[in-house]
Amino acid sequence: MNEMAECAEELRIVLLGKTGAGKSRTGNTILGLRHGDEIKPFEFACKGSSVTKECTEKENTRFGRKIRIIDTPGVFDTDTKLDNHKTQEEVKKCIVYTFPGPHALALTVPIGRFTDEDVQTLKHYIQYFGFDILKYVVVIFTKLDLWESDFEDKGVEVPSIEEYIDTLPKYLKKF
Repeated sequence: MNEMAECAEELRIVLLGKTGAGKSRTGNTILGLRHGDEIKPFEFACKGSSVTKECTEKENTRFGRKIRIIDTPGVFDTDTKLDNHKTQEEVKKCIVYTFPGPHALALTVPIGRFTDEDVQTLKHYIQYFGFDILKYVVVIFTKLDLWESDFEDKGVEVPSIEEYIDTLPKYLKKF
């Protein structure tokens, strides 16, 4: 098979988001990777602290298709001296990993807590890469299990995803 045909059959996704949003775990889920597997999964911390300091690539064949995920450092990282500009320089390197370019930029956001910092995260990427990135952005809500647990602990019915999305600002519903 030639190189162009291989590129057409693979799916290339870049994970974006703030520190602790669940980028690495999302990559592992998409790739179907767990600790102990032959392919080592992305490393992650349990308490939202930063583990990913540079772009990291993993790939696996799943659903009959080669999937390549690039995990990136988080923006607004409070744990390291990696400022947002240095983080963006690192994210730029992911273009090399995704030649001829990514199919999707997956913005990971913890569900139920779409904060001003999440809005600033998206604005940060737009400012750095331009409005054209919005053609490729897909929002992935993470940490659904924690969100549901919070409602259950309060004895309140868990809203559906649709009900949650209805509470978001209008401009966010376009993603």
